[in-house]
Amino acid sequence: MPRPSTAAPAASDAGRPRLHVVALAHLDTQWRWTERDSAALFLPATVSENEALFERHPAYVLSFEGAHRYHLLEQLHPELFARLLARVAAGRWHPAGAAIEAFDAILPSPESLLRQIHLGQRWFASRFGVESVDLFLPDCFGFPASLPQIAAHAGLLGFVTQKLRRGELLRAARPIPFPYGRWRGADGSEILAALDPGEYSARITGDLSRDPAWLARFAARRTAGHPERLLTFVGIGDRGGAPPEPSIAALAASLVSDGPIEVRHGGSDRIHVETTEAERARLPACEGDLLLRQHGTGCYSAKLALKRWNRANERRARAAEGLAALAARCGRPAPRDRLAAAWWRFLARQMHDDLTGTAIPAAYRISLADEALAASEFDEVAGDSLAHLARVLGRPAAGTPVILFNPLGQTRRELVEIAWPEAGLRPLHVVGPRGELLPTQVGGRSPTTPTLLFVAELAPLSAAVFTVCEGPNPAPPAAPAAASPRGLDNGRLRARFDEAGLLASLVDAALGRELLAAPSRPESFANRSRKYPAWEILWSDLAAGPRASGGTLRGERILESGPLRATLELERELDGQRLRERWSLAAGDAGDRLECELRLDARQTGRLLKYTHHFAVDAPQIACDLGLGLVRRPLASEALYEVPAQRFAALEDGAGGGAAVLADVLAGWDHPDPSTLRLTCLHAPRASFKWRHQRTQDRGRHLLRFALAGLAGRADDGAAAALADRFAEPPLAWRGDPGPAVSGPASLGLGLACGAARVMAFKPGDDTDESILRLANPTPEKVTVTIGDPGLRAARRLDGRERELAPLTVPPGAALQLDLPPHALVTVGLDLASAEARAEPVPARPVPLPCNRRAFRPRGRRRGHTRLPGPAARTAGGQRRALAARCRRRPARARVRVRTRRADPSPDGAGLAGAAVQREPIPAAPAR
Repeated sequence: MPRPSTAAPAASDAGRPRLHVVALAHLDTQWRWTERDSAALFLPATVSENEALFERHPAYVLSFEGAHRYHLLEQLHPELFARLLARVAAGRWHPAGAAIEAFDAILPSPESLLRQIHLGQRWFASRFGVESVDLFLPDCFGFPASLPQIAAHAGLLGFVTQKLRRGELLRAARPIPFPYGRWRGADGSEILAALDPGEYSARITGDLSRDPAWLARFAARRTAGHPERLLTFVGIGDRGGAPPEPSIAALAASLVSDGPIEVRHGGSDRIHVETTEAERARLPACEGDLLLRQHGTGCYSAKLALKRWNRANERRARAAEGLAALAARCGRPAPRDRLAAAWWRFLARQMHDDLTGTAIPAAYRISLADEALAASEFDEVAGDSLAHLARVLGRPAAGTPVILFNPLGQTRRELVEIAWPEAGLRPLHVVGPRGELLPTQVGGRSPTTPTLLFVAELAPLSAAVFTVCEGPNPAPPAAPAAASPRGLDNGRLRARFDEAGLLASLVDAALGRELLAAPSRPESFANRSRKYPAWEILWSDLAAGPRASGGTLRGERILESGPLRATLELERELDGQRLRERWSLAAGDAGDRLECELRLDARQTGRLLKYTHHFAVDAPQIACDLGLGLVRRPLASEALYEVPAQRFAALEDGAGGGAAVLADVLAGWDHPDPSTLRLTCLHAPRASFKWRHQRTQDRGRHLLRFALAGLAGRADDGAAAALADRFAEPPLAWRGDPGPAVSGPASLGLGLACGAARVMAFKPGDDTDESILRLANPTPEKVTVTIGDPGLRAARRLDGRERELAPLTVPPGAALQLDLPPHALVTVGLDLASAEARAEPVPARPVPLPCNRRAFRPRGRRRGHTRLPGPAARTAGGQRRALAARCRRRPARARVRVRTRRADPSPDGAGLAGAAVQREPIPAAPAR
């Protein structure tokens, strides 16, 4: 097992305060420059400049984070990487942060954050033989309450950031709880946290062991009964490099000084490693999130196109891994390296100045290309796995098979929509895997791409075959969906729109109450942040109220009238923006929510567009989803107004009910009064000349989705989380070739019963032939999960890094039951016997593809050279690393080219001009 990069030294002098000094070179991989600049200029300079300090100062230790940056050095500057390897082995260079990138902690899903740590630590261990035990995020824009639980599940000890304060300015929305203490997750797990170390570019000008300011801070900790340990920085940012030598010289003098403070120097995780259990018990503790007051409020919604790609790839990864795990049981080798490489590609784009929307346009050309490549790879893995499963699964009728995959851990009876060019030409019906006849409907949303709709019942984490056959359509469901010129109804929900085209009423028959107190409407606010436009939404702009509300209705029509889905389309203009809303109600389980597909043509700058909902509740707090549970935040105030949520936000009344807004991508919300919930749809700020590119980065067409639903109980009872999952992740459908009836199993799955628990991931094991199942309990009550697969032979409790914690007892001939404590995050490894139905392997042989193109030069950016994003294989000689097609007229470059006129490409083709994507060879994953 790799050793920690910082070993615990002997205990310090008794009664002497200890100040840990961390020297760092902070680098933003992309911000006002691109990754190409970082690779060609800033990374080599960081290694070279620090070499001089290592030679002149024997005690100097540098901390530098981000496995992706080390990987770029290894690939592009092997001679510098070799020198760096020697420094790491000597303990002079500390690989900090334990992750692929210095990631944004708010927008990625909890599973993405776990993979950041897992893949980053594996890379560090494979190259350096060491791992860091700290989450080192000095420059990120806020931290969710779920972060300590995620870090603890991944085996980390501590967390460090300096973002909560800048100089004397308190950036945090609440007072900083402590400079050094324990940060506790909802499940009771803890990590050590240094929350107020000073700025990462701080200087040292005197003897720290006698510094009066530090003596005063230690005295305050002594008075409070806390251990006298503190952390501070000396360093440089944001382009890497080396700390100023006078500061390093002053640090060296402080280390040997005999002043009242003992100064220690080492890696960023040394303070955590050295903290004893006795000291840990006396440290102050806090819970909840650490959000910023203003700086970062715009990051939840800026550069919406990249956020959509990120969320789409998180879902693609979940589906591809689930299908690969099912196919592995039927004889197909798990494509572990392909999956890891695709994860790496888009996780590297979660860097805190990338995913948040604060980088320059040239950086986003790289980011969008990487996202498209990752999406393509996940889709190929999913397609290959499905092709294998299709040879195993049976179908009870002759016709065209449709394979459905349910990526969720809950049984669902959901509406399925699949492209079907023959839809409407002849009567069609669907035969389910058990021979049941299902009615169909021709989709009416696209005049150019006919679709077929039907309602399918799917078991958790399962794949099943449904067959589309010619013949009369069976009777519609007992409660069909229907549309009228001003309303929608499916028996469960009844929506009514007023003369202005606003949603004026939403009655939930199951709950027996009206959900709305006033019409829901889009509203446009002024957006005047000039200093940090993409980063910030100003309290003064929200407090001033909307500059325009509702807009002017330009048209309305019925697109679909049932029986499986009814859709009403409304077109309006609001403050120079064109909006097209498609409100729909569906049959089946999807009928418990009113969905809205919002197509926005953004043409103005200096605008903040929100969709405002006035619910018939009186809620003093907003319940915000974290992906692992939720956190409750008070009414908007100047200190905390624009807040993040992952998949939904809800308002609860005192009677045990409420209402929720579900969102598939959007992450910014505010709660101005007890009955109002506003969802941020577009952040297009006015910008100064310095940030002039941010004036137009969100112009163009955007596709957004949200839904409204009533709640029968508390927002944390699991029902809202299940609603949000079903809305965001519909069943995935693939069409096969027509053929006769085939014998075989109707479906493949785990026999899973999760109750209120969520499945975070189902995947092949990285180092074993096990299947890895990760579960989360979002509720404050214990939940029992049952795994009833008859092929289950053994099971183990694992941590987030897939390392064994304890074996589990599998009762012979009985199902395995797992008790998940409140808010628990649990990973288990399942040893599953091969399924009885196995497909014979398809004969194949490798085809050599010789590289014929130079892909990236270590220095300079010669025209015609191609950048290979993510982990890449290196050929002998280190020159030609890509394969380019050769043709007579115009050679195709071995990279992704994204061409757009006004808007960025969308993961589902919703960009104005779409995207032209050319594939490059997928590089190898980090060493296993």
